[in-house]
Amino acid sequence: MPEFRDIEYLNGWQWLSGELAHEIIGREIIEVQKLLPNKFYATGLQLGIPYGRSYFSKSDGSMQIFVNTNLSLVDSIQENQPGRQVFSNVNQLPFGRRAADLIVMPHTLDLKYSPIHVLREVSQIIDDDGILALTGFNPASFVGASKLIARKIRRRKDVPPSYTPGRVKEWLQLIGFEVTASCFIDYLPAINHAGVRKALGFLDKAGERWWPVFGSVYIIIAKKQNWIPAKISMLDSIRKRLNQKFPQPATRRHA
Repeated sequence: MPEFRDIEYLNGWQWLSGELAHEIIGREIIEVQKLLPNKFYATGLQLGIPYGRSYFSKSDGSMQIFVNTNLSLVDSIQENQPGRQVFSNVNQLPFGRRAADLIVMPHTLDLKYSPIHVLREVSQIIDDDGILALTGFNPASFVGASKLIARKIRRRKDVPPSYTPGRVKEWLQLIGFEVTASCFIDYLPAINHAGVRKALGFLDKAGERWWPVFGSVYIIIAKKQNWIPAKISMLDSIRKRLNQKFPQPATRRHA
């Protein structure tokens, strides 16, 4: 019999240990690498998702840093994890301003953190014109429905909310990011059984074509805007509007 998991499997770090997580993360890695701008990143930072899964390609950064926010694993350093490992509270990241030009946040906003605070923290670390990649569970999906049932019907206080990709995009724009690409993946129920998921593969193909915004996982790629050109452009626009509203008096020419 297939094993149908409720939100206990999709909550916190527990969901990372099963077949479903292995499949979803594998697909996320492929899509993130497709959507990332094809350029060299000197320093890449991955925030969250332990257990040796890297979202970086081999060409992404001469320095790759993996920040594990699950402090309960601090005594079990993963030897198979590439790059450098750092254990840190997500609300107090040990990096200076503009320390990275690529930051990947796989399901970081799905954990019990303040999303606005985390995004503001990340915005301080990423360099101007740097790239931010996020993945998260979509509330308008099979996974989102299971989380809603757990929170509202089963009264599970330990289940963190999911945020719509539209809201996440609004937050990113408020803190100075420009969304450059996004997509949805995985249109299957949250079933922890590879054989059943394979048999239901037709739902995945149908979802991509007929209901693309209802994928279980969203992926967002955003670029940190350089505020200096933006401010200059804004000031020029304000100056032009003021000149149109209050035209300068013509100067007299003396013969």
